[in-house]
Amino acid sequence: MKEDLKPKTSLYAQFAAAIREKIENGRYHPGDRLPSILKAAEEAGLSAGTVKQAYKLLADQGYLSMIQGSGTVVRDRRAKAENDNGVHLIPAGKQAKAEKAIGALFQQLSGLGFTFSEIRILLDLKLRQYINETTKLTIGVIDCNPEARRMMTDKIAEFYDSDIFEYGLETILSFPDRIPDDLSLIFTTTTHEETLNEVLANRVKINALALSPTAETISAIAKLDPNDKIALVALSHEFIGIMLKALHNYSDIRIKPTVIHFGATSELKIGGKYTYDAILLPANFDRFSTKAEQQKIAAFEKNGGKVIRFEYQMDHGSAILAEKLIETTKNRLQNEAVR
Repeated sequence: MKEDLKPKTSLYAQFAAAIREKIENGRYHPGDRLPSILKAAEEAGLSAGTVKQAYKLLADQGYLSMIQGSGTVVRDRRAKAENDNGVHLIPAGKQAKAEKAIGALFQQLSGLGFTFSEIRILLDLKLRQYINETTKLTIGVIDCNPEARRMMTDKIAEFYDSDIFEYGLETILSFPDRIPDDLSLIFTTTTHEETLNEVLANRVKINALALSPTAETISAIAKLDPNDKIALVALSHEFIGIMLKALHNYSDIRIKPTVIHFGATSELKIGGKYTYDAILLPANFDRFSTKAEQQKIAAFEKNGGKVIRFEYQMDHGSAILAEKLIETTKNRLQNEAVR
C-alpha cells in the first residue's frame, strides 16, 4: 500500500489525501474497513503516529469513522451531508421495519397498562442503559512488576467498572504491537512514562500516575527497631527493590534484610531457625502467593511476628487525575454513540 506521496506537505496530510482519493474514486466503499494503524503504517512505510493522524483528519472531515473496538471504517458521505443539513434520511425499507417494530412495542406496553409518559421514560432508561453497555471503557495498565500493576488496577476499578488489561513493561518494550489501538485509556507510573512514549512512538496517549507508600506503611516502617532482622517477601525483584528503598528512607535498620520470593523452588521459610522480627510484603500478597505460604505468614503473625503490609498507592493528585480522565472518556464515548 505504498503511496507516491507529494513533497512539501506533512506526511500525514499526504497519506490522508491518498486515502481520500481512493474513497472519492470508489476504490473504497462505505462500510469498508481500513487496515489497522500498525498494519497501514507497515504497508506504507510510515510511523504509526503519522497514520493515526491521517485517519483522525479523515474522520474529522467525515470520510472515516474510528469506532471503539471495531477499527476504522469508510463512512457514507451522503448520510453525512444529510446530517450536516439537519436531515437524516433512513432508507425507506429500514424505516418501515423499525416503525412496525416500534408500533408493536407500543401496543404491547399499552395493553399492559402503561401510559405514553411511562413508555417514554422506559424507552429513555433502556436507551441510556444500552449506550452505557456498548460504550464500556477499555483500560490498559503497564508497569514493571505485577504487585504495583494490581494495586493500580484495583484503585482504577473503584472509579469505573471497566475492562482493565494489565501489561508487563518488558513485554511492551519488546513487543509494542501488543498494545491494541482501540484501548480507551492507558496508565503507567511516572517512572516509565518517558520510556513508553519513546517505544510506542506516541501511537497512544500514555497517562502517568505517581505511586508511593501510604502514610500507614511509612509509619510502620519507621517504628522498626534498628536491630530488627527483616525479611522482604514479594513475587518480583522490582517490588523487593521498592520495599528496600522505603526501608532505607524511613528506618534505621542496621542488618541487611533477607530477600524471599513467593513461588521460589525453596518453600517460604519464616519459622524455626529462620527467625525474623518482621517481614515486609505487598498488601495484596494473597494475589501472588500459595495457600501454604499464606498460612505460614498467618502463623508468623499469630506467634508475635511483625507483618508490615506494604501499601503502594497513587498519590492524591494522581487519583483525581485518573478519575477525571475515566469520567471524561466515558462521557465522550457515550456522546459519540448517540450522534
